[in-house]
Amino acid sequence: MKTTRWVVLAVLAATVVVPTACSHVRDLGFDGGPDADTDADTDADTDADTDTDTGTDSDAGICTDAVWEGTFFIASAEDVLTLAPYKSVTGNLWVDSTSLTTLELPCLESVGEVLHIGFNDAMTSVDMGALTEVLILTIESNAALTSVDIGALTEVGEGLYIEENATLTSLGVGALTEVVMNLWIYNNTALTSVEMGALTEVGWNLWILSNDALPSLDGLSALASVASVGGSLRIESNDGLPSLDGLSALTSLGGDLRIDHNDNLTSLEGLSALTSMGEDLWVVNNVALPYCEICDFLAQLESPPPYDTVNGNLLDSCWSGSELTCP
Repeated sequence: MKTTRWVVLAVLAATVVVPTACSHVRDLGFDGGPDADTDADTDADTDADTDTDTGTDSDAGICTDAVWEGTFFIASAEDVLTLAPYKSVTGNLWVDSTSLTTLELPCLESVGEVLHIGFNDAMTSVDMGALTEVLILTIESNAALTSVDIGALTEVGEGLYIEENATLTSLGVGALTEVVMNLWIYNNTALTSVEMGALTEVGWNLWILSNDALPSLDGLSALASVASVGGSLRIESNDGLPSLDGLSALTSLGGDLRIDHNDNLTSLEGLSALTSMGEDLWVVNNVALPYCEICDFLAQLESPPPYDTVNGNLLDSCWSGSELTCP
């Protein structure tokens, strides 16, 4: 599943450079004058003294109009302090395999290419409350991460990938309106809350897979545009999910629909507005989902899907022998 995405990430990262303190600064946003460097040094030293324990700086007064040209690597608390005043990174921002316990960048508003936060075993929270724009955002395999707040984020230029964060309980992206390509929420086994109430369009694929504790999809309830999901919709292996009610405004799907191995799913009523599908249908191995629910769903479509696979669901009067038999 990750192969195509990591090819893209590898190409974007191919030109990365090790950051230096001054060579990439476009505009520090100070008033100017001969004391600017001294002031910056003094502030950095002071912040380092007060914030080294957490690896963050929450003082909004440090924010400037500074732009980091190119790629920035965060490997330590000192790197967080260096980037803390910056408004933008034009290239990639990598936070990978660090010992940081928190990541707080209160001034950062945009990342021009990839923002990757991964394999940080001690990190418990990510707070980038000012971030509004990024090309690709990946948050993966952070074993202790419990919360992510990127609540000001409005647009993801290509893909948003939240994957394999075993203790993540909440994901707050409440201002997000559009993901141009892929939105994947995969194998976050403790996730109970997804706040994406402003989301209206996913250009390619929307995949929600293997989030065992997720009780609902209500955080996606704003999906209302006719072309809201241009590719495929996959709801798979979410053992705590009883319904699809958060998708109740979805009207059109450009690709295929796969609903697979959701052990507590009892109804497809949450897809009651969906009348158009571009490709195939799979509804398999949802042991609590009656076959007549699938019949009701098929009846609401303007035309049947090109191909459908239906099996392994809850036996009822709509299943005869080895096939679906709708009234």
